Amino acid sequence: NLYFTNAFLTETYIEVIRLNTTFRRVLLKTQVDMPRHIVVDPMNRYLFWADYGQTPKIERSFLDGSNRTVLVSSGIVTPRGLALDHRDGYIYWVDDSLDMIARVRPEGGETEVVRYGSRYPTPYGVTVFEGNVIWVDRNLKKVFQASKQPGATDQPVVIRDNINMLRDVTIFDRRMQPSSAHELHNNPCLESNGGCAHFCFAIPGTQTRKCSCAFGNLAADSSSCVVSRDDYLIYTTESTVRSLRLDPEDHSLPFPVVNVPRTSVALDFDRLDGRIYFTQSSGAGQSKIRFITLASPTSPATEVAS
Repeated sequence: NLYFTNAFLTETYIEVIRLNTTFRRVLLKTQVDMPRHIVVDPMNRYLFWADYGQTPKIERSFLDGSNRTVLVSSGIVTPRGLALDHRDGYIYWVDDSLDMIARVRPEGGETEVVRYGSRYPTPYGVTVFEGNVIWVDRNLKKVFQASKQPGATDQPVVIRDNINMLRDVTIFDRRMQPSSAHELHNNPCLESNGGCAHFCFAIPGTQTRKCSCAFGNLAADSSSCVVSRDDYLIYTTESTVRSLRLDPEDHSLPFPVVNVPRTSVALDFDRLDGRIYFTQSSGAGQSKIRFITLASPTSPATEVAS
């Protein structure tokens, strides 16, 4: 699975995509918070993110977005550039308002300051490699490296210089890539997607998994997905037919987005036959009435009249 943040003018999403498929799901949607930087711990099965909205914080959740826990909420202003140290589990971040690099245990606790002060004017992204932290500074246009231990007094080493508009940095370390199921604590999603039709999320500290759907609802077998029969909202944009749950906390789609080749104008729903009828206008005096069926919403629409 690939996790990412999606920022709009009025709200921000944390989303997940299953690689090599079109399956996509919103895990978190907020208009108050501003989750930006995220990091995944596949071995211990957690998702972490840095939030510099109205209440700045570092948060953690299960991989499906549930069981949210605030790890840091004080002594923090604009946390950025989240990084996970796979060797000892610490979560590192930079705060360019406080000129600070800090870390915390994955279960929370006391914040430990790694670097602090005006010598680090604009740290903007951070990563961890062996015994060091590596960070970028937008104002100084440099990439620095120094000990990852709090209280270390050694001078940072400049490993790259004169790079404009620095934003982030990361490291690929082959030694940290798991090579066996044992190294991933026998993740139940490794084989055949855990038997899940859409998404499989491994639960921390257990050998169990949780299936989830990109659209529709979980069937009675808790693995496959079926088109939702609950109440939901259907609406059109200029070129799509879409759906929304009435529960604002449920971000899964009742059915997948349907692309409409021409401008859609109006729609209605035949619940008995499971059909969505809509009108289309090409803007040249031509219009059509078509329908799609919820049994196969991605199949081509059927024309009724033109």
